[in-house]
Amino acid sequence: AQLTSEQEESVSIGNLARSFTERMASYSPASSYDNLRQLFPLMSPSLRAWADGIIARGGKSEASVLTRAFSAVEDESQRSSEKRVYTVATQKEMRESATENPKTIYQKATVVILKSGDAWLVESVTWGTEGDI
Repeated sequence: AQLTSEQEESVSIGNLARSFTERMASYSPASSYDNLRQLFPLMSPSLRAWADGIIARGGKSEASVLTRAFSAVEDESQRSSEKRVYTVATQKEMRESATENPKTIYQKATVVILKSGDAWLVESVTWGTEGDI
């Protein structure tokens, strides 16, 4: 069955929510914030300002996180022609150091995506309580 253009757009925005969350929340000491820099074109100006602040503060950490997003569900009650809200369910493998065994946690994120011209940009990612999925 052929998808309508509205259905195609919803699938595309859901994929954006899922992949953005996965990439934003995956990092390692060697990455030097590349995970955030690579997402700049997909960020709203306010989220970009937040990311710039994180990068400017810098800091060294031995922690690394590998995040997998396995679903993105739209909250259709918040849908408008210029706004979409998704709940993204993730699994994170976290290590405090390279020699530590990973700790696996499950966590949801609420992702707000706003239309800016012809593009959809991520406005915010808000993490829920660990284990609450």
